[in-house]
Amino acid sequence: MKLMDWKGRSFVSKVPSVRVIFMAFDMIKGGPSADKRVRQAIAMGVDMKTNIKKVLEGNGILLGSPLTDKHFGYDPSVKPFDYDPEKAKKLLAEAGYAKGLEFTINSPSGRYLNDKEMAEAVAGDLIKIGIKATVKTMNGGLT
Repeated sequence: MKLMDWKGRSFVSKVPSVRVIFMAFDMIKGGPSADKRVRQAIAMGVDMKTNIKKVLEGNGILLGSPLTDKHFGYDPSVKPFDYDPEKAKKLLAEAGYAKGLEFTINSPSGRYLNDKEMAEAVAGDLIKIGIKATVKTMNGGLT
C-alpha cells in the first residue's frame, strides 16, 4: 500500500489484511470435486508454504479456512492440510481417479498480488499428483 507521510513523502507499508484468496469448488453440479477425497487431495497436493514464500514473496499466511483471525467465526483449531503429494495420489486413487483428472482453475489476473502466478503455481503442483489443471484468467478479476 502506497502512503504519504505528513511531509508528502510516499512510502510503502505492509499491514495485516482480511483479504483471503482461496480455491472454491462447485460441488452442486457433481463431478470430481463433489468427492471430499478429491478436494482433500488437491489441498494436500499444493505446496502452499513454498508458493507463499516464492510467488507471494512471503506476503501471506497459510490458513485452514477462508477466515482470518480478524473475522467473526474464525476457528484457530481448523488447520490447513500438510503438503503430502503421496497421500494426495492415494486419495485420488480411492476416489476413482488413479489415472488422474482434468479441470480448469478460473483466476483473476491483476486484481491481487501475483494472482495469476499463484494459480499457475497451484496448477504446477497439481500436475505432480496427476491432476491437469488449466489456468483460465480474467483481467481485473472475477465477478
